[in-house]
Amino acid sequence: MKPVEFVGQTRVLNPPQGYDNGVAATKVGGLPIAIETDAHNIPFLVSCWKPSPEDIEALRAGAVVKLSVMGVQMPPVNVFVDRVEILP
Repeated sequence: MKPVEFVGQTRVLNPPQGYDNGVAATKVGGLPIAIETDAHNIPFLVSCWKPSPEDIEALRAGAVVKLSVMGVQMPPVNVFVDRVEILP
């Protein structure tokens, strides 16, 4: 899956300070986000990801969506399917 730019995004998060993509096992790029709030006015950073055709076939065959968060603590997260207008 790849992150995509989308209508309503407000900024792009860059890799953490000091992160060296040249030597890191996991490459980190800019992540387009929007800051939204839920019904209780709790803020969420929202990003949109588009599955590749290979991802879609793997999901159809029973694969799962895996969420990985850098660091040693897991913040509260949501993972769901939604329709958004992505930018070309």
